[in-house]
This record gives sequence, structure tokens and C-alpha cells, in this order.
Amino acid sequence: MTGPTGPFSALGQFKTSTGKFGPSCTGTTMGSCCYETAAAGELSYISAGTLTVSDGATTLATLTPPPAPVPALYEESSLTVPGFTWAPGDTLTVAGSGATVDAFTVSVVAPAVLAGTKPSFAAPIPVSLSADYVVSWNPSSETCSQVQFGLSQTGAVATPYITCVVDDAEGTLTVPKALLQNFTATTGMAVMERIETKETLAANAAVGVVASEATTADTTYTP
Repeated sequence: MTGPTGPFSALGQFKTSTGKFGPSCTGTTMGSCCYETAAAGELSYISAGTLTVSDGATTLATLTPPPAPVPALYEESSLTVPGFTWAPGDTLTVAGSGATVDAFTVSVVAPAVLAGTKPSFAAPIPVSLSADYVVSWNPSSETCSQVQFGLSQTGAVATPYITCVVDDAEGTLTVPKALLQNFTATTGMAVMERIETKETLAANAAVGVVASEATTADTTYTP
């Protein structure tokens, strides 16, 4: 779930344990960063029934998957539901009624707004592929939050992307040039997120919820 500086949104995905889904890097790892490629249509999802998203005692949205045989992908946005919003520090709860994935309830605290980011996301971001790329921000007072920074490139069938994750308190991360040099396009996108994660166990599955405050910008890549 993302917010609060841009449109608020929720995305729900549930995958069997034999599928290729989760936080583990399946590509090349260097330091806190991972380079991977994702082919279109690589994942198919299973249902957890109806998902209810709440902010304290207030129900924000009820999410249902599309009818079979369409893969069960849950989506909601403040662009279509104006009341689907929250504030930093709010406790967000996601409850699944149960289907292939059994019923569950898990809560997470919405993270603080990103501030002091370098680069600025107010304009397209230039990235040299021949040098390490350094990103920084003002750490929050939250003890368990992390910051995730991602770069992707456009124009490929199997989209290459780099994702770096560090503890929020570090205030900086470095994308190694050895990973950047895998990119071949001249344009792409950067995404920076402060994230809070909570996990719980359904009767037949592990369930994780991530709340994030995200900002994006177009990128230009030079040799």
C-alpha cells in the first residue's frame, strides 16, 4: 500500500510456495542491491477471498479479485475511491476473508513522508552508467522502517531493474556501477520508497503486508 504524497493505492498478490514470488533476489546481488529481469506474464496469483483495508476503526476499501480464470490480483486507488487515504503513523489493517489462502488479519503502521531526498524527484533524474550512483535522504524517527530505491529501463521484453534496500537510519545507499552497466536503454524510471513491513501466519500460508510512502521520476541513462 502506498501514500501519502501521491495517489494512495493498494496492490494485493498471493502466490503458491512453488512460484517465483517474494523478496529474495533471483538475479545478481551486490551489497544492498539486486539486478533482475522480469518477463511479462511470469506470475499467476491465487485468491485470499475478500480483502478489507481499514485505518483504525474506519473501513477504507473492500477489495475483491476478478472472477476466474483471471489471476487473482487485488487493486485499489484513491483515484477511483476518494476516501482511500491515510496519514503517516496511522495503523492500517488488512483482513482476508479466506479462499485458497486461509483467512488472516495483519496490521502495519504507515511510514513517515520521505524528505531531503537526493536526487530530487521534481524532474527527470540523470544517471551515469559508468559510476556508482549515490542516493540519500533524511532518516525518520521510526525504528523499523527501511528505504527501497529502484531503477528500471524502458523498451525491453524482459524488463531489467535494480532494487536496493537498506535500513532507514542509514540515510544513504549506493547503486554499484557493475549493476548499472547491465542497462542498455537511455530512459527509464526511478522509484524511492520508505517502507514498513509486518508479517502474520494464516492457517496454510505466511502473509506479509508492506506500507510504503513512494515517489517516482523518469530517468535518463548515459554511458
